[in-house]
This record gives sequence, structure tokens and C-alpha cells, in this order.
Amino acid sequence: GHELTGKYRIQFSHKGRCVGFSAENFLIVSFCDPTIKQAFLYSDGKLKEEETSLCVGHKTADSNDLALVECNQAIQLKMVNGNLLYKNQTGSPFCVSPLRGTKPTSDPDLGAPVALTKCHGYASQISFLEETAFLRDRAALLMQSPHDDDKDENEVKSCSSPALKANNRHPITQLIPET
Repeated sequence: GHELTGKYRIQFSHKGRCVGFSAENFLIVSFCDPTIKQAFLYSDGKLKEEETSLCVGHKTADSNDLALVECNQAIQLKMVNGNLLYKNQTGSPFCVSPLRGTKPTSDPDLGAPVALTKCHGYASQISFLEETAFLRDRAALLMQSPHDDDKDENEVKSCSSPALKANNRHPITQLIPET
């Protein structure tokens, strides 16, 4: 099959949160935030974080929690039907999933660990967000309104900036009362 290669953020599809990193380089659940580094270079089944040049692997040998590790200790992950799969020697696949306690959850708290678990419905549903497209979409939300810098306090703020267009309501249609 066609292998994905490129630069991606990893998003949990169900709640729309992304994979981020803790100060100790553990993989954790975080907001998909364009102002922080969350993208991975994905090639040959390895996920590599650019800033640190570290790759996704086991936090410790006996742990299924994931962390950024030296790339020679990285694990091979494959995107299959919306799951990020890891096959170990025994052959039964594991999925990258956020945890609540020790169980995969589709409703993770921010800061919750990301681990390899038995594949689990919504909890293990993942999308790759292509980084340039992600930044372009989010940039519209961060743009200032065109009149933010104007000095005239009495001027009505324009509602035509790209960020605000998303909020425009359609005009309400008046219902004609029946006679």
C-alpha cells in the first residue's frame, strides 16, 4: 500500500486533541496548538520530532507508555484504517491510544499519557494532520481583525476578517403568519 511520508500532527479523532510532549519527553494528550511544536516527520514507520531529533518509542523497556527516545530505539508504527498500529514479536497489534488510568479512553484529560494498548474503538481513532495545512487553517483563526489598530474608538469593528467569517450567522428568515 501507499506509505504516508511527510510532516504531521497526530490527532485523536474523537475529541480532536493532539499528541504533545511533557517536559520529560513523554507523549501526552494536549491541545492542537499552532504555537507549539507538535509535528512529527513520518517515514519508514518511524515518527521523529524535529527539534530534539528524537523518535517515538517505549518510555522504558517494560512500559507501554510512549516517549521520545533515541531513534535507534524507535518503534515501527503503521497507519491502518485510522489506527496507528504497532506489531510486536507475538504479532497481535497494539494501537497508539490516550489513557485514563491504565485503560484507553476516547475522552482523555489534557496531560494524560499516550501509550500502546489493545485497539479500542474511538479511543484509538487517529488522524494525521498535515502540518502546513494545519498551520494554514489555524492561522485564519489567529488573524487580527482589520480594524484592531484603528484609533477611532467610535468606529464599529469590522466583522469581515477570516477568523470572524466562521462566526457569521445566516440571516433569519421571517415566517409569514398564516391567515
